[in-house]
Amino acid sequence: MITKGNRVASSLLVLLLAVLLFLSPACQSDATRDVLREETSSYRFSLVRWQVTNLPVKLVSSIFNVGEVPPPEERKALVGEFLALQSEVRSLERQLARAVAVQGQSPETETLEEELRELRLEFMSLAPHVEAIIEYEVAHVLASQGFGFSLASGRVIFPPVLFVFQPAPSMLVASPRDRIQLLGYELLCPSLTVSQFELVEGRFAQHDNLSVIVASPGGLATYPSIVDEGARFYRTLYVVVHEWVHHYLIFYPLGRAWFQGGVARQLNETVADITGYEVADQIYRQYGYEPPPWQTPPTETGFNYTAEMRETRLVTGQLLEEGRIDEAEQYMEERRQLFVDEGYYIRKLNQAYFAIRDPYAFSPTSISPMGEQLQELRSYYDTLGEFVLALRGLTTYEEVLRLLDEKRAQHLDSY
Repeated sequence: MITKGNRVASSLLVLLLAVLLFLSPACQSDATRDVLREETSSYRFSLVRWQVTNLPVKLVSSIFNVGEVPPPEERKALVGEFLALQSEVRSLERQLARAVAVQGQSPETETLEEELRELRLEFMSLAPHVEAIIEYEVAHVLASQGFGFSLASGRVIFPPVLFVFQPAPSMLVASPRDRIQLLGYELLCPSLTVSQFELVEGRFAQHDNLSVIVASPGGLATYPSIVDEGARFYRTLYVVVHEWVHHYLIFYPLGRAWFQGGVARQLNETVADITGYEVADQIYRQYGYEPPPWQTPPTETGFNYTAEMRETRLVTGQLLEEGRIDEAEQYMEERRQLFVDEGYYIRKLNQAYFAIRDPYAFSPTSISPMGEQLQELRSYYDTLGEFVLALRGLTTYEEVLRLLDEKRAQHLDSY
């Protein structure tokens, strides 16, 4: 049972904030960071300012919250009301965008804007209550899976699960043109338009060997983590858990190895993905829904997005290894058009697109066996907590493979 014991752990969260803020620039070189910051100066998102503004509010809420989490049926009703409001907001935003595109500012658009303001106020007044419910649900499942530690007052999840519904920052990502590699990134203000994305990207035309893209990640491992306010329910659950795993692992060698990039980062993201999907699946079922598949299934026409995107990544990588940069970029644009024709509206497909996705072993772009290997490793442990405990002290792929071999041997010996 999850209790107010979480309050005991809350006083230590300043340490987590300090670690995250101190290490966040370490994932990119000074030269790359300087270029990205210079070209995005008008659009940058201040991580420090955001943390200073939002962390105290959530900590106070966590420590001094006087209201108990409502019973299950009331929780479901509140979440349902929130999701309905979220859907109305999305619908009205689309309606307003169409009206502005057709007729510009008019009495009709002013009416729609006023309706949207009122609806968003209602939406945001409900958001803190739904945040608390989801935080409770996630912490409860994490505890049942062996995370946390026991106190007299109950089982404590550390760090406490904390997130906020807000527009998520955009992210400018940079890769070299002659290979696929994450050189660096810069957080940008949320809610940029597509034309602003392209304006920012266009500023890098003078940097001949840089490929850039502005992406919308949908979530960020700040503390509390940011979950995009427009995210659907399953996506919200997954992102909350995924980002919490990063918060948890920062206290262990595996989490700190994230900043080395490469395989260590992919290992972190894969552990966070497996945990995120499993916990999200469990909570989603508790709310009466059937979880979606972890990867995009083929369409009714037979188009297999995952297989086609993986082929695109493989061919692009091969062309770049052979030094055929222009040919690789032409190929990526042709493939982008194919995906658009099949209903997958990819705005831009380039080296940076793949670079930001390479650490995610369950991404359709992944060409790494790590996802399947860690899923197999997960099958040898009774709980997620045991699985993550076994991995949190590791930092290299070789260590993971040795552990996998050991578990395979133990499994065979048990027969």
